[in-house]
Amino acid sequence: MTMTEVQARTTQTAAYTGASVDVSGITQDWTLKLQVEALTAADNARFVFEDTINDWTASVAGPTCDVYGLLTKENDKVYSWKKADFPSLRLGTVSAGLRLKLGYANTTMSVTYRAWLEY
Repeated sequence: MTMTEVQARTTQTAAYTGASVDVSGITQDWTLKLQVEALTAADNARFVFEDTINDWTASVAGPTCDVYGLLTKENDKVYSWKKADFPSLRLGTVSAGLRLKLGYANTTMSVTYRAWLEY
């Protein structure tokens, strides 16, 4: 099994767009994972994976997740999506890129998370 980091562990307090990862060579079955390790109480954060085939001139939303409530390293959440769940996600397409966006964050929150692909 190969793992490709989509988003290195990061802590954010506002909306944030991660770096793009080249996924043009991933043609086999895959599982996309998001681990939310910490989130301040009574806050929520919305995550959106996006793909592109034109260097982010345009992008298409993929798996989305809305997380709410207190999370700690001992009480984290891991979400996963398989190729069968999102067959239109453009992994394996020429020039394909994938990134993770923290699309919404409460103004008082702090969230620690990371994401990766297994294939």
